[in-house]
Amino acid sequence: MRIPITVVATTRPSATALPHDRRTATALIAPPDAIAEIDATEMLLAGGITASAPHTYFRSPGCSCCAIREDLVTAVSRAVRRKEPPEHVVVVVDPTSEDLLTVVGTLLSSFEISRRCSLDSVVVHLDAVELATRLATGDHVIDGGLEPAVAIADRLVVDQLDRVTEAARRSVSRALQARAGFARLVADASADDLDGQLDAWHGAPLANAVTPRRDDAPSTVVLRVETPLDPDAIDEWLDLL
Repeated sequence: MRIPITVVATTRPSATALPHDRRTATALIAPPDAIAEIDATEMLLAGGITASAPHTYFRSPGCSCCAIREDLVTAVSRAVRRKEPPEHVVVVVDPTSEDLLTVVGTLLSSFEISRRCSLDSVVVHLDAVELATRLATGDHVIDGGLEPAVAIADRLVVDQLDRVTEAARRSVSRALQARAGFARLVADASADDLDGQLDAWHGAPLANAVTPRRDDAPSTVVLRVETPLDPDAIDEWLDLL
């Protein structure tokens, strides 16, 4: 059985981003500054933490589609090759300074990773107070740096909902649902179902249509057919976008 990988996208790394019932069996991979902010003493003592400073390699110069995070290939491979391999791998990413799409693409395309692991889910952690403040001041619920993360997330975890009013909660929830491609909102970061496997990215997920509010906002396109897709035709269609 391949080891599931959860990608956690957060601008404020903390212990709440980690699975709660099996931390000692979890391998944490994150940049050094994020590790310093996460209280993961048990995992550190168990040797389950790997510092991975972002390093992107472009297989075709200047082509973002050909980018690969070489540091993640090395870090994940090292984490799962131990005598007692972990039951779960968590990769922490700051979506405002790291390209989340490159991270996901690397985990899906690397042979070294896919032979031992599978991408299970992409979880985005958000702060309810910050989101409510943005809405109250007439700003967008999320900034441009987080839009791609919210669009591809399997789950959106909203922390500190108990610090905003009920009206603000409803406004934040509606605004996030309008931006999310197919994610389900989780109001409590310690929810038990966060520890369950999603087995995401192994087929087309159920998706909600997203209508962009402005020209540079992301939208969602879902293709469903009963027969295998023609890859050449799909490539031609993507070239037209």
